[in-house]
Order: sequence, then structure tokens, then C-alpha cells
Amino acid sequence: MEFSVATLLATLALGLMVVLTGGIAYLTAADWRDRRRQKNLMGDRPLPPPPRPKETPKSSKAGKSGTPVKSGGKGKAKGI
Repeated sequence: MEFSVATLLATLALGLMVVLTGGIAYLTAADWRDRRRQKNLMGDRPLPPPPRPKETPKSSKAGKSGTPVKSGGKGKAKGI
């Protein structure tokens, strides 16, 4: 029996798709199981809200280093 490169690649692609689909199904089932287990442990209490990200102070026209950013060419003085 003779195998061509196309047949080999198609078989390999099919195998990878099966492995990927199985992995996604496993992770989905594990997540579902963990959520169910956590819900049973907590009773009927709702989950707490996720923590809010810390807000950084916003400064006008300051770069990442805190130094002012130079503006473009429109504000330059003439005659220099």
C-alpha cells in the first residue's frame, strides 16, 4: 500500500483536530465540574465580584517616565 504526502498530511491534520477537540472538551468539563463543586460548597450565596484594577493617576502630557512630552512642530517659534 502506497501513501502520498497529501494523505499523510490529511491524516495528521485529522488527528490533531481530534486531540484539540478532546482537550477543549476536557477543559470545559473540568471547569463545569469545578463551578458546580464551588457552588455546592458555598450554598446559595452568590460569588463575590472580581477585584477592581488599581487606577493610576493620569497626568496631562506626561510620558511614562513622568517627563513632559514635547509637542509636534505646530507650536514652534518662527525665525529660529
